[in-house]
Amino acid sequence: MHLRSLAQLSVSEHHLLQGSSPGETFGSLDALGREDARVEGPVGSNYLLRAAAWEAYGNTALSSLYSNLQEQHHRHEVNTPDLHQSACRRAIKMANIGDRQAVFQIFERLRSGAPVSPEWKTWATTFGDILLAICLDRGEYKNAEVLLSSLQGMASTPQAALASKVEQAVFLSDQGRHQEAYARLQEGMAESHTIVVAPSVEVEALLRTAEVFMNCQQPLSALPYILKALTLSDQYYLSETMTGTLLLLAEVLLHFDLGEQSRALVEDLLPHVSAQGVAKQRGRLHLVLAKYHLASTPPALAAALRELGLCADLFAVSGSQSLLAETFYLQARINHDLGNIEERDRAAKAFRERTQQISRGANAGASPDVRYFHLDGRQETFVGR
Repeated sequence: MHLRSLAQLSVSEHHLLQGSSPGETFGSLDALGREDARVEGPVGSNYLLRAAAWEAYGNTALSSLYSNLQEQHHRHEVNTPDLHQSACRRAIKMANIGDRQAVFQIFERLRSGAPVSPEWKTWATTFGDILLAICLDRGEYKNAEVLLSSLQGMASTPQAALASKVEQAVFLSDQGRHQEAYARLQEGMAESHTIVVAPSVEVEALLRTAEVFMNCQQPLSALPYILKALTLSDQYYLSETMTGTLLLLAEVLLHFDLGEQSRALVEDLLPHVSAQGVAKQRGRLHLVLAKYHLASTPPALAAALRELGLCADLFAVSGSQSLLAETFYLQARINHDLGNIEERDRAAKAFRERTQQISRGANAGASPDVRYFHLDGRQETFVGR
């Protein structure tokens, strides 16, 4: 009976990883639940898989519910893969809504309470990925470089190595080193043809490549990568990457003077992104709407300012310094055109402060409280506040 339960667990994991339809995935999980009930099997694994499935299909409320159920189930069994993964999922959710302190508390609690185990790398790598994204958003490139070095050393599989190359490309592109970033992505995608790669990893590489072209003001070159990412996201039911892909597509449409199509796409995405609670993505959607209003004939300056006000609040929550700087620049420009001298000067001052902060972060050394991960299984991690 236990073997049947384990077999069904394997089938459920296969459905989730391969991007099967919701009906197939949840049908398999229901079957797993029945097997676990017969043999008093690992209920926590069912909770964890349901949390992952609901997140993949875009229902973050139910995903959070099953994550919490899973953690409660394992609160006395801290040395388990399920508990590590559940903590990682909760930390990612907290990072998405800008609550970094909650991220640090989750991992500090896990680190102090969990004995050394073979699964430590799972949560350590995820924590590193979260902190890397935060450092890049803040423009703290020395900290990001330290984190990248540590994460590269932990990439023990070909798929992890590909994910590491994608992160390196983001790091390079954010500093304006677009040619190097593109070369790194092309290298990784060439290698991806020789290994088995999860669809989500391939889509991530495609999106980062498209973003490099967008950063170089080459939307036409970005479009094929966006369309391929869109096809894979749809094929494998990857709702999270689908959202990011459609957001990039909306930005591309603006470059092609297809403002109405871009606006309609953004307005369709807003309820879904708002439900997910990802502040940076919501801010980017409002930034697209602001640019749409600016590109209108005649420009709808007041409407653009309203959207930019929302952008400023959301980017402040997510800590996205370069996007904040762009927002303040546009606010200053629009207020200048409207003759709002006081508001223009306030926005211009905020823009200068933001660019100076980015410059300081780029030139500063690595923070002393960024500590290295160790590959020998010790529990030392780094905590950046």
